[in-house]
Amino acid sequence: MRAREKASELVDSMWKLPDINDNGDVISMCFEHAKQCALIAVDEILNARVWIPEKGIEYWQQVKTEIENL
Repeated sequence: MRAREKASELVDSMWKLPDINDNGDVISMCFEHAKQCALIAVDEILNARVWIPEKGIEYWQQVKTEIENL
């Protein structure tokens, strides 16, 4: 899977998570929050330093850049 596709997949999966507003009501997560969650996930992968051979550090850095560009 290309970095752009992975970035979209991660943000989309985060966007589907429920969010809670100040009143405690469950609402849909906004797109910017979904991007931030996806960036946190990618940072965790980058900081783990455990690599699947075909998806190394360069791949995940590209995914992070693609998320930032969404």
